[in-house]
Amino acid sequence: MVNKHVRKNKFVEILPINVGCLGACTYCKTKHARGHLGSYTVDSLAGRARSVVADGVKEIWLSSEDTGAYGMWLLLHANNLCN
Repeated sequence: MVNKHVRKNKFVEILPINVGCLGACTYCKTKHARGHLGSYTVDSLAGRARSVVADGVKEIWLSSEDTGAYGMWLLLHANNLCN
């Protein structure tokens, strides 16, 4: 299988930890476009991180529309991702 992921900087991976959003901003339509907030599991994020490090990535940037709400339904906190 060929990896079709294109990385603009070969040393940096932008890793989304959530999809969607809480929809609390009255001016924004992200929730309509991306749906309700959902978090990736720590295991899936750790697996992705290991994979990109093996590809030579030196920095991993965690990204989300609502980073502070990571893991609300998983009973997790974003700080757990740094361990």
